[in-house]
Amino acid sequence: MLNSGAPPDDPVAAERRRQLANTIFIVAGFSAARGLMETAWVLATRQVSGHVAFVWTLPSWLLLLPLAAGTVVLAGRFSFEKGNRARSVVVHVLACVMFGLVHLGGITPFRVLIAGDPLNGRDPVKSGDLILFTNPAGSTAIQTVTRVDTSNVYFESNSNDTFNLNQRTVTAGSITQILGTVLTAQRVLMYTYYVDATSGRPPRLMRKLNQFAGQALVGIVEDLELSYDLVDGTTNPTNVRNLPYTLAGVTYSANLIRKANVHIGVRSEMMSMRQRDYQRNHLSTVVSLRNLAFVDRYR
Repeated sequence: MLNSGAPPDDPVAAERRRQLANTIFIVAGFSAARGLMETAWVLATRQVSGHVAFVWTLPSWLLLLPLAAGTVVLAGRFSFEKGNRARSVVVHVLACVMFGLVHLGGITPFRVLIAGDPLNGRDPVKSGDLILFTNPAGSTAIQTVTRVDTSNVYFESNSNDTFNLNQRTVTAGSITQILGTVLTAQRVLMYTYYVDATSGRPPRLMRKLNQFAGQALVGIVEDLELSYDLVDGTTNPTNVRNLPYTLAGVTYSANLIRKANVHIGVRSEMMSMRQRDYQRNHLSTVVSLRNLAFVDRYR
């Protein structure tokens, strides 16, 4: 009589599956426990949110899985049985060194470039950021970040480059003129101050970082004045309100600005009950353009 039922499992195969399941559980559990410990340490020692702590430690979590699996494989192949201990010690020592190097090399690019350094107030690189590249000769070029992924930053010439900095075919001023050498990269923060005079709302002084949305700084702006001091080595006009500026047949452009004079006047949104008028405050200051106003006479 034939038995049509499923054949019984091979005890050896069943034991291997059980050991494999145990190994996967141990490796995944170890990686999760190690990641949670690192996240808890960041939360306990740094005043950051849980989201920041998780993002900061996430690369370590992900890299621990394959590295821990490799450790299990090595432990099975190079045990410390009698007659095999010397070779096993050498293999495990080398594996420890490689483990650390791979782990450090894997998480460093993410934390330094892609993820930033939120623990020290440095935001991750994102679309819309400006990056200044400098070669050993001192030549520079600014590029706009158009998108990022888990391991790359892209500087494409498309609609995301609102400053039109990522040009590739121009003869000067582009990054193509300084490629081919070792470049250093620095983040550039370009702040734009302006008055938002949208109809139906009181005018407000706004500050805009790069190409991101502007943020209101103060209440109602009643007065905002800008003027410039120019330097040509001869006349040096001051308090120039509009450029280009022509004086005595000489035309001055924006590249001759050495100082900006700023005056702003604001008032409160609510009228003072005691004075029956608004509270007003006016402030004047000057901004010296350091790279233009200061010259190293010893060079």
